[in-house]
Amino acid sequence: MSKQIIGLGLVFLLLILSLYFFLESNTLKNENTKLAKNINELNNSLTQTNKTLAQTNNSLNQKTHQLEETTNELFMVNTKLNTTKNQLKEKDALLRNLTSNLLELEERYQNLNKTVCDLKNELSSLEDGVHDYVSWFKNNSNFSSDLLNNEDVFSFVREIKKKCVDAGVLNLACLPFVMEKKLDFRYIDEDEDKLYTLEEIIHNNGGDCEDFSIFTMASLNYLKNDLTTKDIELDSWVTKIGSKFTIYQTDTNYWYLNDAEGHYLGDLKNLNPSVFCYIIQCTTDSCEGHCVVGVSETELNTISDLEDLTEANLFEPQSGKYLGKIGSSYILCNSAIENCDKEKNHVFVIIGHDDLYVFREGNWTSYKYYLGVIDKLKKEI
Repeated sequence: MSKQIIGLGLVFLLLILSLYFFLESNTLKNENTKLAKNINELNNSLTQTNKTLAQTNNSLNQKTHQLEETTNELFMVNTKLNTTKNQLKEKDALLRNLTSNLLELEERYQNLNKTVCDLKNELSSLEDGVHDYVSWFKNNSNFSSDLLNNEDVFSFVREIKKKCVDAGVLNLACLPFVMEKKLDFRYIDEDEDKLYTLEEIIHNNGGDCEDFSIFTMASLNYLKNDLTTKDIELDSWVTKIGSKFTIYQTDTNYWYLNDAEGHYLGDLKNLNPSVFCYIIQCTTDSCEGHCVVGVSETELNTISDLEDLTEANLFEPQSGKYLGKIGSSYILCNSAIENCDKEKNHVFVIIGHDDLYVFREGNWTSYKYYLGVIDKLKKEI
């Protein structure tokens, strides 16, 4: 009985254990199934993760390569930057040096600008002075209205027209005769060789050869422009044995030159009077010159006009005597003649109607020439 009970208990226990193991087995089976599913999901996830990791690794490798390239580029840029920094330092030093030079140049420019302004002022002042000289020669190449209001000058001009012009011919020997008669002109040696105005010459009652020549030139220019005498001809005189040349005459008397005859110079309206100064002789220390009057068809306005003075006729204003022509008896100085302004009968000074021409250091110059030089300098600065 007890053995049966024990056996039944064992059987029951076995049943219970079998049931337990069955239940546990199902549970384990289910859990195993879940676990297998989870493992499969994990494997899939791991595969995807590995794939992603591989992609990430490839991307990382690319990034690493790019980083290396970027690092190399940065290194090169840094190298260039260092080079640029050094260059900037050099440029900065150069800039500082240039700035210093610029400041110095600005100071020099200011000083130069002041110098240029001073030079312009000096040139303007010099130009005004040269204009004054040109005006001087123009004003003293003819009788002005004020001068003609002088009673002595008016009397002189009237006497010239009355006694020195005959049948439309002006007797040049009569001019100095009337100068002496009406103006008390005489030759005056001057300690200081200078040019006097027409008024001063009249006030001084004459002068040296320059003064006689200037006054005679002005007289001819006046007669040339005067309506009553503009068509007169000029007659000087030359030596001729056995002839007589009348200088001046009145109703009862006349003055004449022995062994002389008239020498025709041309129609005054076609001639331009000028003063010609030439060398008489030179010593080691100095030269002696003389000034006379010449008439030419060429009107002097520029230095180039001097070339056309060949054949100009010269006469002595103190006597009216004919002296000869430029180009034969007298030579205009030129650069081809050495020491030209020291050679006998070589003309080195000419006074025109509005300028003074002087041969100096191998070239002819004049006040109007210097005006051109001044004008050119003013434009250049």
